[in-house]
Amino acid sequence: MSVYVDFSNDPLINAWYGSIKSGITATYNARAFGSCLTLIYCGIDLMAYLGMPIPQKRVKCRDFVNWAEKYLCPQLGQGISGIDLYAARCNIVHSYSVGFRRTDGINPRKIGYLIRGDGTTSTRYSPKNDADLVWLPFDSLLEAFFEGVEEFLSNAYDDDQLEPVLIERVGELFMTDPH
Repeated sequence: MSVYVDFSNDPLINAWYGSIKSGITATYNARAFGSCLTLIYCGIDLMAYLGMPIPQKRVKCRDFVNWAEKYLCPQLGQGISGIDLYAARCNIVHSYSVGFRRTDGINPRKIGYLIRGDGTTSTRYSPKNDADLVWLPFDSLLEAFFEGVEEFLSNAYDDDQLEPVLIERVGELFMTDPH
């Protein structure tokens, strides 16, 4: 006999799988890449929020950068840093652009997104073309983000200090009525 367990009322399952991941996947499949990118960066913000230090209440730049450095950057390669991704996030979310801004002595590189159908999954960077530009295959970012979330959630639920904080924070997430 199989037992059916309805996880649709679990805030994290509902928010991540039922809303965020499905929204990212839907926009990707519709080739609405700007919207998809916006949702990916908002998803990184969410993961940074879930993993931010206790008793902090608001996500800060360093939380985004730390999460990205641990869960995304190693998979993306070519020296893409958390600050590069944070600058890209700010530009997409605030001005829907791929420009970058230099602030506080930090010089993030501009990220351009390669959208191809040939299965390219590595990052291409050519300092001869533009020293501040790195080309990131869109599929690589999407896959790295999904894998990073799975790794983060697995780590968080195995961490005796973070698990209770995570459980408290997921109770605040936007949920849809599963019925």
